[in-house]
Amino acid sequence: FVAETLKEGYDVSTVDELRAVLIQQIEEPKLKTYVNTYLSNNCTFKAAPGSLIDYLENVMLDFYAYYAYNYGMDIDTFLQTYVGVDSVEALKEQNKEATIQDANAALMMQAIAEDQGIEVTKEDLEMYVEEITGSPDYSEYETEYGLPYLMQAVLVERVQEFVYEHAVIVED
Repeated sequence: FVAETLKEGYDVSTVDELRAVLIQQIEEPKLKTYVNTYLSNNCTFKAAPGSLIDYLENVMLDFYAYYAYNYGMDIDTFLQTYVGVDSVEALKEQNKEATIQDANAALMMQAIAEDQGIEVTKEDLEMYVEEITGSPDYSEYETEYGLPYLMQAVLVERVQEFVYEHAVIVED
């Protein structure tokens, strides 16, 4: 049954191969969640630079402004109607802790990259974009997001892969 029905979707032909795939699909997300939580709980940070906090707040505001525009509303009306906050400042305040956590995560990823010598080239970016879109052309994304953002996204992906590959599971 496994060989006949699951060969194409899962590339398995035996029950043991299927069992291994299913275990991986269950264990991998748990490992990633555990590693991310462990790192967040066991790293200490000085105050994140104000420019990083401002950047992350602006990303959040751009997100809401995009939807407000699509709904034909100004951002304050959109926030009041759909988010339940009275203003941009209230939104920033509501998300202050999450913004700090995001900033700390970015700093942590950068520190790991620097410590491990992980760097990203334009060729790496092309391969990353090709994996996702089927084409190495990232010009449209560069216009939309900017090259530094794209390079940082790939760097974070590479750092996460490194951390997950080097995580040591110790069972009690």
